[in-house]
Parts: sequence; C-alpha cells; structure tokens
Amino acid sequence: MPSARDVCDIIPVLLEIIPEDQIILRKEISDFNDSLWNQAPELRKTAHWGTLANILHNQIVEIDTPWKERVVKIFNNKK
Repeated sequence: MPSARDVCDIIPVLLEIIPEDQIILRKEISDFNDSLWNQAPELRKTAHWGTLANILHNQIVEIDTPWKERVVKIFNNKK
C-alpha cells in the first residue's frame, strides 16, 4: 500500500502550476500552507486534504484550461 501524501509536499507543486494572475487562489493556498507549520505529520497526510479540496473547489469552478486540469490531476495523484 502506498504511503499517504503530505499536503505540504503537494502545495508547492500546485503553486508552480497555478498562474500568477490567480491571486486569490494562490493567496488562499499559501495562507493555508503557512498555517500548517506546526501540524503533526499524520494530520498533514489525512485531515488537511479536505481544507485544500475546499479551497480548490471554491476557486476553480470550471475545469476549462490546461493548468486547471493539471491541478486536478496532481491533487488526485494522477500522473
């Protein structure tokens, strides 16, 4: 069984893909990432994925560009 991914390892990858003009989305993800500095690793691998999912769901309404497709694939651990 593969080990669970740490949300803190995925956030920088997402931020590399999300265009700079997506200011609100990038800020919400960055602020969320900044709040995780003292969280237990086991929580970063389980509980915090829901928060990141909510941010993406609220800010990416339609999957209508290649960068959004890549974000979804990375979030869902699809290569």
